[in-house]
Amino acid sequence: SEDYSDDLVAAGVWTFVRQTVYWLMIEYGMRMAGVFTLITTMILLRAKLAPRWLLILGFATAFVLMVVVSFLAWAELVFPAWMLVLSLYVLVHNLKRPAQLEDRSASPTAT
Repeated sequence: SEDYSDDLVAAGVWTFVRQTVYWLMIEYGMRMAGVFTLITTMILLRAKLAPRWLLILGFATAFVLMVVVSFLAWAELVFPAWMLVLSLYVLVHNLKRPAQLEDRSASPTAT
C-alpha cells in the first residue's frame, strides 16, 4: 500500500483545500452571521422590542460582518460581542419585567 500524503502536499492540494475551507468558514460564515444580525435587528426594529442604541449597534455589526471582515481579521469578534450585548439586554429587560408585573398586581385598580 502506497502513501499518497507526501504527493498531495507536494502538489499543493493540501494548501488549496486548507485555503478553501478557510474561505468557507471565515468569509462565507461571517457574511452569514452578518445577514443573521441584520435580520434580527430588523425584527427588533419592526416589533419595537429594542432601544435605538441596540438597533444602531446591530446595523453597525451587520455592516462590519458583511463588508469589513474581508479586510480586518479582528472584525470576526464583532459578532460574539453583539450577541453578548443583545443577550445581556434581554436578560436585564426580562428581570425587570416580573418586578413591574408584581407592582401592578399589588396596586388596586380603579374601575
